[in-house]
Amino acid sequence: MRAADLITRDTVILFGAGASKGATHVTPADPPLGQALYSELASRFPNEWGSSSVLGKFAKELTRDFETTMLMKIFGFQPTSSLLAAHRSMALYFASFAPDGSAEDYYSKLLAALRAHDRLNNVTFASLNYDCLLEIAALSLGVGVDYVLDDPPPGWIPELS
Repeated sequence: MRAADLITRDTVILFGAGASKGATHVTPADPPLGQALYSELASRFPNEWGSSSVLGKFAKELTRDFETTMLMKIFGFQPTSSLLAAHRSMALYFASFAPDGSAEDYYSKLLAALRAHDRLNNVTFASLNYDCLLEIAALSLGVGVDYVLDDPPPGWIPELS
């Protein structure tokens, strides 16, 4: 997408972290929020997230406040190689979530309603979620997804998550 294409759009919808909780019609279940996330990762990926892993020493803090602990205690303070393995496993975990195909999840319903009212091309979507439920819902409805802005406007700083 080119930055010039954004000029014709008059609406931005930003989905904050955790927006997929309660999206309904998600398999295998709704993605967990921060407090439950660490427990899920530690049980599924013990080598990367479990008690004997590099990140295991932060278990209590990650359970209490996942995002802040990652930012303040782990990023920039732990060996990059151990973080790559943790990120890979977290990506695999979140890739396991998808709308169930019924188009009854709230992402699909929103996209379908915008399309029905001829507003879909006027909206730019952004998400801070780790999962890709919005993107999967869009693709299943034939709506394109673009992660890259080919010619960003001056001062554009992409969100890094």
